[in-house]
Amino acid sequence: ARQLMTHQVVKEALGDKYIRLKLINTLKITEDLEKSETKIACEVQRGDTAFLIEGSGKGPVDAFYSSLSDHLSDEYCTLSDFYFSEFGIQADLLKKHRRSGSDAHVESLLVIRSYEGDDFIFREQAHSVINASVLTALSAIEYFINLEEAVVATHDALYDAKKRKRSDLANTYLMRLIQLVDKSSYQETLRKRGRICHSACEKTERMDSRCCFGICRIF
Repeated sequence: ARQLMTHQVVKEALGDKYIRLKLINTLKITEDLEKSETKIACEVQRGDTAFLIEGSGKGPVDAFYSSLSDHLSDEYCTLSDFYFSEFGIQADLLKKHRRSGSDAHVESLLVIRSYEGDDFIFREQAHSVINASVLTALSAIEYFINLEEAVVATHDALYDAKKRKRSDLANTYLMRLIQLVDKSSYQETLRKRGRICHSACEKTERMDSRCCFGICRIF
């Protein structure tokens, strides 16, 4: 329930800036049976751009998740705070027999765990096991990068409200930021994007130094 609520807050914070990821063209999977290793290659679309993902892992889900996470980790440093925890597939066999397989679905479930011990659950349905499996990993990455974007956007909105002395808006953004951050740390994200002020949040005379009015204490 908390994850669904947080996701809704993320969408509200980002609006039309919400990032959507999509698999395009073909998905290539190669199994090395002797090494028990899976290699994967595919294209992922992000907005108007597409990029190639290549990597390996213990199965297609692990290979895709780790490869996509590595590709985006320079931009979204919090991706390194989560790891692959659990994965499962459930086939709708009754529907398959009833409709001769024409509308049969499988559901995949992926659990990603943070180093703070919080679990994030993602589910997807598709007609094939591989498609459903990879889609759950894609949904997980999409969730985490948008969460990071929402933290930055809300931080900026809170900073602006405090700068303009709009306590009403500041309280709204503060509550949103606390809900988004929860027990995770976004200090490195904000530091890389120039949002963390200098001198341990001490008041400065020059506003161009982005004194954050104590916001960084949240993190």
